[in-house]
Amino acid sequence: MPFKHSAWYVGALSSELPVGAMISRLMLTETVLLTRLSNDQVAAMGGVCPHRFAPLVKGKLLGDRVQCGYHGLEFAASTGLCVRNPRGRGIIDERLRVKSYQMHELHGFVWVWLGSSEPAEPSAIPDFSSLQRFPPHMTVEGYLHSNSNYQVVTDNLLDASHGDFVHPGLLTSYGAFCQPPKMLIGGDTVAAQYIIENGPAQPFFALYLPRPNEPADQEHVFKWYPPAMVWIESRLTQAGLEASPLTSQNLHVLTPATENSTHYWFRGVRNFADLGPDGAKRVSEGLMKAFSEEDKPMLEAVSQAMGDRDFWEMRPAILEGDNVSVMARRKLQKMIANELGKQPTPGAPEDGLN
Repeated sequence: MPFKHSAWYVGALSSELPVGAMISRLMLTETVLLTRLSNDQVAAMGGVCPHRFAPLVKGKLLGDRVQCGYHGLEFAASTGLCVRNPRGRGIIDERLRVKSYQMHELHGFVWVWLGSSEPAEPSAIPDFSSLQRFPPHMTVEGYLHSNSNYQVVTDNLLDASHGDFVHPGLLTSYGAFCQPPKMLIGGDTVAAQYIIENGPAQPFFALYLPRPNEPADQEHVFKWYPPAMVWIESRLTQAGLEASPLTSQNLHVLTPATENSTHYWFRGVRNFADLGPDGAKRVSEGLMKAFSEEDKPMLEAVSQAMGDRDFWEMRPAILEGDNVSVMARRKLQKMIANELGKQPTPGAPEDGLN
């Protein structure tokens, strides 16, 4: 399936890009070079030199210019225009330029607009500002590259039931997430909501309840934003915690690199487990281990099994509880079709159910 280009995609965590840094990222099959300039602003430009196609990340950042490491051509990082040709008479013709991308830094992420050259509104980025209201030691973040299709990863994030089988340790729900969630639809978004009354908490949360071995009232929401963002919010209350429930908010953002490879970033905050800077690092490492050693192998195996076949062409069996991920796929499919001026691919259930 083609990608939705007219959208904001994450290119990096802000923390990945200190002043003077350059990162090359394949985004929707385009090579994008991200740089942090001397004025602390981030620029996004094409990452391949138009002369002999050398990756510009192999060059140098000279102030606000990127110098190709092959033949020394220099490009303004903010515009992509060639500003110096050291060869011969230094002639700069119209072909000596790379693409310049609109970008915006928000919520701890660097966002890149991969659509048309028309001005893109930063207001189109959903409001995830709560991620910046907590101190660094109560914040976790990370990056993972997965050799799987980004919609397969989205399915996984929206399907909480997999935790009982893929993450039987800290994230098992003891069967609660195997029950069909309530589906919440609002505009372009769709969410799965689980309300658990007086039920066992996942071990990750139970560790920090006043009485870890006793049940708690819970609400868990898994919300999809197009094209590939999932917001996961949890709230747990036990006697004595009515005024201050345990809460966590986590944003998972996906950027397709190619049809079968995905950049995966996460950033989350919590109001419990104040373990200090060293403890925050351990929590991040633990989450990364779960993603890399449990989710990643399964999702890459799924993508390998699918090969180049379309999801709906394979006629997947739809189970109770799949309605949210199916609806997200349908919404994205229609958005892509509208962008291309085409009809959606046939075969998907219109209402998200079989």
